[in-house]
Amino acid sequence: MSLTIDSEKLTKLIMSLYNLIHVRIVVFDENFHEVFAIPRRYSAFCESINSIPEMRAACDHCAEMMCRKCAAKGSLIVDTCHMGLTEAVTPIHENGAIIGYLMYGQFTNKRDRDALLKTVTENGRKAGVPTDDFARCLKSVQHKGDDEITSISEIINVFAKYVYLENIVSAKKDGMAFRILEYIDDNLDKDLSSSALCDVFSVSRSHLYKILSPYISGGIADHVMNKRIERAKYLLRHTEYPVDEVASMIGYYDVSYFRRVFKTKVGMPAYTYRMEHLTEIDDKASERSEQCETGENIL
Repeated sequence: MSLTIDSEKLTKLIMSLYNLIHVRIVVFDENFHEVFAIPRRYSAFCESINSIPEMRAACDHCAEMMCRKCAAKGSLIVDTCHMGLTEAVTPIHENGAIIGYLMYGQFTNKRDRDALLKTVTENGRKAGVPTDDFARCLKSVQHKGDDEITSISEIINVFAKYVYLENIVSAKKDGMAFRILEYIDDNLDKDLSSSALCDVFSVSRSHLYKILSPYISGGIADHVMNKRIERAKYLLRHTEYPVDEVASMIGYYDVSYFRRVFKTKVGMPAYTYRMEHLTEIDDKASERSEQCETGENIL
């Protein structure tokens, strides 16, 4: 799976973030290939390491292992690279599936530069890397305190969600996958079982799974359920339809079953969820009332 990137928007966003944290920010695709970075060049220390082909391969392998750990956890991780510097990686999700990774690093959380120099020098010597210039090059490595790392990590997490929601980074979909996913979004009130989708798109069950597996997390039934529950939450927050009507609007004609599924997925009954979000409905009603009183056209 490759990525579609709006380079202009992503450059603007990452430059804004880089100007705050002064640490290199990289986007990797699902296969752990670097596809975007600001700045393009590494820090002086990493440049000196990457100038040696064997060490460049080791650095690439280290980045891949970080991404794999991130994928296994499903959320942000902070760890050290093979040379002893710190980096952090968070996944970029689309429809619950990981389509890429956002990394920031390398930096250090060690205030004692002598201790840091000792660590990277020992690691360098073990790898057979010339270490004479390490002391000078390490000056380019930013220090980040633990609280600062936590704060930046939270921002990076939000950033990873934002670039997907704003369609700045997305997975390239083949035409058939796009049509099927769009059909599901537009027809949540219909039969969306695997067999029904196979009939609509004239494909076998195995081919259907092959087409969609890169773009959804879990099975097709799970994807449809998640889409339906998200639509139900929206309708409960923004409309006054009774719960049983909301259920039928998203394809659940057994209201008791819908209530059970909703409570399991959301953690509370549908009615309770609506009550906790009544202010959103009240605000809309108040806005309509004010428009009527002032004679504004509300259509």
